[in-house]
Amino acid sequence: MVHDVKKLLILPVLVMALQMDVVSNRSEAQAAQNIAVLDLVAIRLRSLAGKSITGQLSAYRRAFQKEAERQQKRLKAAQNELRLQRSLLSPEAMQERQRKFNEEVAAVQRQFQARKKALNKSRVEALKVFEKILTEVLKKLRADRKIDVIIKKRPSIIFADPTVDITSEVLKRINARLKKIAVKTPGK
Repeated sequence: MVHDVKKLLILPVLVMALQMDVVSNRSEAQAAQNIAVLDLVAIRLRSLAGKSITGQLSAYRRAFQKEAERQQKRLKAAQNELRLQRSLLSPEAMQERQRKFNEEVAAVQRQFQARKKALNKSRVEALKVFEKILTEVLKKLRADRKIDVIIKKRPSIIFADPTVDITSEVLKRINARLKKIAVKTPGK
């Protein structure tokens, strides 16, 4: 019976020792991991290809904005003309002109919605090309530096060691591979 009591006392000690060994092994494995941080926003904003995409999209937006302003002026003038004719036309004629004007406004709105959709499609296609190259660069860098985990940099990530930030290296590699991405003309 004394022997059984000794076994019962030794059992919790063995379990505790095994648990400590597991925790110790887990800590060693975590410490051995090579972790890097990447600022994707900086990559998109500072890379040559990212700047290329942004510049082209801005030019398309400016052209669309000018066209929208031109159409808006034209419709405003047509609306003013319609108001002036109100007293000169019969109610049926006025109603017909108002219907045509409303159809014209709706057509212009559809046209600009289609342009906005086409612009977004062009942006998405360009970003897919960018992200494909970025993924290739990250895979190569990960293999070269034996990185286990790449974490997207966020404001909530606080770290003291700048050597884990691979943003500059990725930026150099992307700029070396890709200077410009052609954004397709929206709607074509």
